[in-house]
Amino acid sequence: MKEITIKTQKEFNKLPSKFDEFTKIILNADLLRVAKTPDNSFFVVRGGTIQYVEGGTIQSVEGGTIQYVWGGTIQSVEGGTIQYVKGGTIQSVKGGTIQSVEGGTIQYVWGGTIQDVWGSATIQYVKGGTIQSVKGGTIQSVKGGTIQSVEGGTIQSVEGGTIQSVEGGTIQSVEGGTIQYVWGGTIQYVWGGTIQYVKGGTIQSVKGGTIQSVWGGTIQYVWGGTIQDVWGSATIHLFGKSNIGIAKYPSVIICRNGYKQKIKGNSTVINQSAENYTKKDFVELFGGREGTITLYKSVNPDTLCDFKTGKIRYEVGKEVICPDWNPDKTVQCGNGLHLSPTPAMALSYNHGKVLKCEVDIKDFVVYSKDITKVRCKKVKVIEEIK
Repeated sequence: MKEITIKTQKEFNKLPSKFDEFTKIILNADLLRVAKTPDNSFFVVRGGTIQYVEGGTIQSVEGGTIQYVWGGTIQSVEGGTIQYVKGGTIQSVKGGTIQSVEGGTIQYVWGGTIQDVWGSATIQYVKGGTIQSVKGGTIQSVKGGTIQSVEGGTIQSVEGGTIQSVEGGTIQSVEGGTIQYVWGGTIQYVWGGTIQYVKGGTIQSVKGGTIQSVWGGTIQYVWGGTIQDVWGSATIHLFGKSNIGIAKYPSVIICRNGYKQKIKGNSTVINQSAENYTKKDFVELFGGREGTITLYKSVNPDTLCDFKTGKIRYEVGKEVICPDWNPDKTVQCGNGLHLSPTPAMALSYNHGKVLKCEVDIKDFVVYSKDITKVRCKKVKVIEEIK
C-alpha cells in the first residue's frame, strides 16, 4: 500500500479526487474542513486539528482533534478527541474521547469516553467504554461498558454493562447488567439483571431480575422477580408472586386484581380487591391525627399548577380551594383536588414537583375502590418535598 503524510492544509488541498492505487493518507496537520476524501484511499488522523468534517470518509482517528462532525463517515475512533458530533456517522469508538453528541449516529462503542449525549443523536450499540451523561437522543442497546448518568433521552435495551445513575429519561427494557441508582425517569420493563437502589422515578413492569433496595418511587406492575428490601416512601403494585424480602413502614404494598401475598415487615398492605375502603380505613392506614392528615400533590414544576387543567396553582403557605367541589363518595375523578397519601403515589399520576399538604379530615372524600388518591375540598400547601 502506498503511504503519504499530510502536514499542511495546502498539501491536503492538492490531493486528487481518486488515487490510481490504494493509498494510505496519514494526517498530522491543522485543517479548516474536510468535505470529501479521495476515492481509493485509507484516511488516518494521527495529529493536528480538523475544525469541520462535512463529508467524505475518515477510516481511523488515532490522535489529534476533530472539533465538529456535521456529515461524512468516521469508521473507527481509537484515540484523539472529537469535540462535537452534530451529524454524519461514526461506526466504531474503541478509544479516545467524544465530548458532545447532539446528532448523527454512533454505531458501536467498544471503549473510549463519550461525555454527553443529547439532541437527536443515536448510539446503536454500547459494549464497552464510558458514556458520562445521557440527556437526550437514543441509545439502542447496552451490552457492556459504563453509562454514568441518564437524565433524559431513551435507552432501548440494557443487556449488560453498568448504568450508575438514572435521574430522567426512559429505559425501555432491562434484561441484564446492573443499574446502580434510580432517582427519577422511567424504566418500562425489567426481565433480568440487577437494579441496586430505587429512590424515585417509575418502574412500570417487573417480571424477573433483582431489585435490591426500594426507598421511594413507584413500581407499577410486579409479576415476578425478586425485591429484597422495601422501605421509605416506595409504592409497589403486586399482580403476581414476587419474592419480597421485607417491607417496612412507611412503604405501601398494593395487592391488585384479587392477588394477595403475605408480606414480611410493617409496611402498609392494601388489598385492592377488598370490599370497600372507608375514610376511617384510609386515615388508619396513612396516619391522620388531630383532625388533619398529610397528603401529597405532584404539580407542574414550571407553573406550580395541576397537570389536568393547568389552572389551579399550589403555592407554599397558601390554601387551595377546589372550584367545583362535589362531596359524592361514588365519584372517582374530577370535582375535587386530587392528592395522594405518599409522594410516590402522587408521582405515579404525574411526574412533577411534589408538595406536602395538610388537609382537614372533614375536607376530603374516599372513593372506596381506589385509595391511591382522594378528592379534597381544600388543602394547605406546607412545603416542597426534595
